[in-house]
Amino acid sequence: MSKIGAFFKKEAMFTIALAAALLSMLITPPTGEMVVNLNWSTLVVLFMLFTVLEGMKRENLLQPIVNIVSSIRGTFALSMTLIIIVFILSMFITNDVALLTFVPITILILKTAQKEKFLIPVVVLETIAANLGSMGTPFGNPQNLFLYQKMGTSFGEFTLFMLPLVLISLVLLVGATLFLFKGKMKDEIILRPDCGSNIGDKSMRMFYLCLFIVVLMTILGAFPVPSIFIMFVAMLLCFDRKIFKIVDWPLLGTFLCFFIFSSSISGNEKIANMLSKVVAGNEYAAGLLLSQVISNVPAAILLEPFAEGYKGLLYGVDVGGLGTIVASLASLISFRCYTKEYPKKKGEFMKIFTIYNLAFLVALGAITLLFL
Repeated sequence: MSKIGAFFKKEAMFTIALAAALLSMLITPPTGEMVVNLNWSTLVVLFMLFTVLEGMKRENLLQPIVNIVSSIRGTFALSMTLIIIVFILSMFITNDVALLTFVPITILILKTAQKEKFLIPVVVLETIAANLGSMGTPFGNPQNLFLYQKMGTSFGEFTLFMLPLVLISLVLLVGATLFLFKGKMKDEIILRPDCGSNIGDKSMRMFYLCLFIVVLMTILGAFPVPSIFIMFVAMLLCFDRKIFKIVDWPLLGTFLCFFIFSSSISGNEKIANMLSKVVAGNEYAAGLLLSQVISNVPAAILLEPFAEGYKGLLYGVDVGGLGTIVASLASLISFRCYTKEYPKKKGEFMKIFTIYNLAFLVALGAITLLFL
């Protein structure tokens, strides 16, 4: 029982999602139709994406980039490079994986070089970069993938739709980094940290790179999801069964629970009518504000059935990833990575994180209104 309790305490978001799902089923008892109509396709795609990214991370596919970054001598140049790399890579490997890869290496480099005074601001800007850069593609973050499959638009249309916010976000990030290093542009990192040279097994790197391409093509509609899912599982069972042990099952379970919650709520006529009146026409504000409380992924899942259009909701939940520490689950990754190394500086991290995120939220949130 103690292990079960520890699990639910550790996986707080899953615990909340499970409680919400169970409560919603009391309000609206599940039916066979509700089960069939759950977003199984999105859940399967998320499983494939998360699994292949775990394999890529384990095989250190990004190690060559890390080695190049670690050779940069200027503190400003290094920080700017890291932030931009996280911004760009988050579009393709998701905001979670980008932060899991580069926040630890940022901590290692700046700590080894005794430049810890820049550490919290740089990690916070990397976190903002991951959340904003991931807006650019359908597979950059889970809420984009979910809404992309609901929108029925093409990859090109989606990226062009998000391009203005992505470019503005990049300008804001560059400006914030320049402000951070104002008067300190010549600050240098003398030593080159040993960031490791292990780049994993060559054949497994190629295996996961190929699977990654197949999954992306599936997301873009090139292959049918059921067939690719069967092939995907069969390939892993043949060549890498151990990967199933490190898949983030609680995160997938969280999505399933929120799908159940959303389906149950939308299936209750009285609640559905009330939410329709509140959300319809106010998708942007509803997505942005609700994200601050329950994070942007469940906010997207909950509000989608009641939205008149997807534009405002997509902008709302993506920009809504800024703000509070729970607005985007990816932000918790940075918080965990930093506080694991500096457990006594949680308060300082939260203070700087909140200041930077609120500044970005106000600026980008206001600019986004021009595109609605």
